[in-house]
Amino acid sequence: MRLRGPLAHDPTAKVLHGLLLGVLSWFAVIRPFLLPLIVQRAASLGAVLFTAAACVLALSFLWHGRLRAASLVYLWGIWVMSTATILMNQGIHSVALVYYITLPITGAWLFGYRVALGISAFCVASTLLMALWEGLGLAFAPHVPGTPIGIWTMVTAATIMTTVPAARVLQILKEALAKYQTAQESLRKYQGHLEELVEQRTTELVEARDEAWAANRAKSTFLANMSHELRTPLNAILGYSTLVRGGPGLSEGQRKDLDIIRRSGEHLLDLIDEVLDFAKIDTGNIAVSTAAFDLCILVHEVVDLMRLRAQAKSLAFFFDRQDGCPCCIRSDAGKLRQVLVNLIGNAVKYTDQGSVTLKIRLSPLDHSGRLLLNLEVLDTGTGIAPDDLERIFEPFVQVGDGGVPKGTGLGLSISRRLVESMGGRIRVESKLGEGSLFRVELPVEFADEGVPSDAHPSNEEVAGLAPGQPEYRMLIIEDQREDAALLERLLLDAGFRVCVAENGLDGLKVFRIWNPDLIWIDLNLPGMSGLETVRRMRQMERGQEVKIAAITVSVFHPERDELLASGLDDCLRTPYRRREILDCIQRTLGVRYTYGAGASPSRPVETGVAVTPESMSVLPEELRGELENALILLDVNRVMTLIHRVGEHDPALGGAMATLADKLAYTAMLHAVAARKASAGEGQM
Repeated sequence: MRLRGPLAHDPTAKVLHGLLLGVLSWFAVIRPFLLPLIVQRAASLGAVLFTAAACVLALSFLWHGRLRAASLVYLWGIWVMSTATILMNQGIHSVALVYYITLPITGAWLFGYRVALGISAFCVASTLLMALWEGLGLAFAPHVPGTPIGIWTMVTAATIMTTVPAARVLQILKEALAKYQTAQESLRKYQGHLEELVEQRTTELVEARDEAWAANRAKSTFLANMSHELRTPLNAILGYSTLVRGGPGLSEGQRKDLDIIRRSGEHLLDLIDEVLDFAKIDTGNIAVSTAAFDLCILVHEVVDLMRLRAQAKSLAFFFDRQDGCPCCIRSDAGKLRQVLVNLIGNAVKYTDQGSVTLKIRLSPLDHSGRLLLNLEVLDTGTGIAPDDLERIFEPFVQVGDGGVPKGTGLGLSISRRLVESMGGRIRVESKLGEGSLFRVELPVEFADEGVPSDAHPSNEEVAGLAPGQPEYRMLIIEDQREDAALLERLLLDAGFRVCVAENGLDGLKVFRIWNPDLIWIDLNLPGMSGLETVRRMRQMERGQEVKIAAITVSVFHPERDELLASGLDDCLRTPYRRREILDCIQRTLGVRYTYGAGASPSRPVETGVAVTPESMSVLPEELRGELENALILLDVNRVMTLIHRVGEHDPALGGAMATLADKLAYTAMLHAVAARKASAGEGQM
């Protein structure tokens, strides 16, 4: 009597099949023995036949694979049989009410808790109707007497119909609980594994981040070191080539050779600056410094510079400026200058014949006084292919006819980032073989306060110090001898007194003795750094009055505002121009110069007398002894007084010694005096 068909392997169908067979067996075996006890045999027989028919119909549905239909038929058949038995056995007082307990349990097993709740409500409503019926004084005739055997029969039938569903429900609950516990255990294991995985991934990300930071620091350190190593010799190349070219006795060919050296050095410097500027921008180390400046002066300086480059290639250079264009605006002048130099330099570089044109327009941007600055750079060069119009703004990308690359390919990339940092945009229009047009649109502000103008034309060279000024002393603290010698010569040629120290400690000693007016200090000093030297110097006597200007080659050094906040009065980056040094002195000390093209420098004329033991022989022995003692004690005031007395005996020797004293070359004078004393001692023996 096994279940066959589509539901042969369904556990619920198999249990229901066994339950139906059990109920049918009960009615077939037990009911015949109870017939003698039954009062209303016809009604009882009808209920039994209805229940048996329902069980047979449910079995038929099971054999045809219809589990839901079989379950519904079984539940309705049991409910009809239970209700009939209750009604025929004293109604609400009947022990047969136990049948109603089996129905919700069976419903929960076959259909779930929702159906079980519905069946429970239906059974409660049925018993309520029975109670109301009896409350009206109506009673139900007993069908099966309330004998012990009758009660046993009903309880046994209810137990048979209840035990299997209840056991099945409990089994399902147990299986569900076991699955839940297994799932919880798996979840805990997975959570633990996930935490380990997250911790591992976090560790890997932290290591990757640290490696990236280390790589970035290494890159920054490398670029800073390369900046120092490359700029140091470039400073000497550019500085000395300029000084030698301005000297007397050079032929025209030699001047042209020096111009080639200078242009090559400046080209190399441009390449270095582009790489370092891009590295600085790429690391986010870029800040916009807005200030008022004269747009006309800035543009004309760039135009003058670029016109020379264009003329070197026999190109025409045109400058078209809008009439009535205001000159005083507020923006970042340094970045604007760099953008102009990059765009015009590119135009000149990629134009072999024709012209380069710069156009400037200013138009109102809104009612708050803001203006829109339009810059256009037009050339008649090789042009750019349509597919390359966006690529040209990518780093290290150069487009063209496949010839030898010119430059680093960073100028346009840097220009775009600088323009965007100032809130503007840059666009390009080009046709291959016909030239290109670069257009920059940049928001600026009108400067009502005006801009201080230079006291002299920018195209005139400083000839020397204007008369009627005090003697200015300069102290150079620089460990690179070539750079120190270059700056010393530049300052001496301009008419300043100069002394040199090779490190911070020596610089502090010289500052205490010599009392300079302006100190030039390299920030990359060995041992005690330049900033530490400045900090200590500011704590010394006259430390707050002396002016200090920094010379640095590090591209990743803190910005200018941070340097000035650390105790500096000004700062320059090498390679520097002669004019930059002299302008810095003018800003900090208020020095006045004389100007003129080709004017001779105001450096003091050398006397030609050397401070030697032989030259000391003209001095009285007493004076030489006093001078020796003063030099040993480094009594500056006493030394200067004694040198004045030397000048009374020998003006040329006094001037030579004064020059050495200005340079703090006390050791040289001491050696000359001591050597003369020893020589005199030998002569007396």
